[in-house]
Amino acid sequence: MKLKEFIKQLIFSADSYSYKGIEEKKKSILLNLFFNFYFLVMLGFLIFNLVCANIFYLIVNVLGFLCGLLLYYFFRAKQILHPVAGIFVITISALVTFLILTGGVSDTALVFSLLIPVPAILLLGKRNGLIVLAVFLVLNILAFFFLTTNRGSQIMIPIWLAAQPLFLC
Repeated sequence: MKLKEFIKQLIFSADSYSYKGIEEKKKSILLNLFFNFYFLVMLGFLIFNLVCANIFYLIVNVLGFLCGLLLYYFFRAKQILHPVAGIFVITISALVTFLILTGGVSDTALVFSLLIPVPAILLLGKRNGLIVLAVFLVLNILAFFFLTTNRGSQIMIPIWLAAQPLFLC
């Protein structure tokens, strides 16, 4: 029973009383939920890349985690909702673009691109969410054609950033 109460408190812990309109309250609860999932996934990425000694991915994940912490501070402490929601979606889009260009772990990066439409449309609205998705698609297509190697799935990274993975990775 305690797990059920913890999950309920985690989902509904957004400070929805600070916002007047129902749309702002819904957006606040959704943004809080997406932040919880974001930090959980980023923590998993950080641990995995630390174990695998993949410095390049670790640097990007640390930067993404720090950006998420800064956005979460502005969301919770400063009560800034709409700009934080937009920058949060752009941050997720940038991280997924990086994963798509580098191939991700075992070339599973395209799976992560399926996660972009949900927060984009729910947090930004239908019109703005579709605009962000169109920009995301065009940037990924251009970057894929102009920045990837002949193999088609890996971006060129400096050799000093490419660590040799451990046997587990």
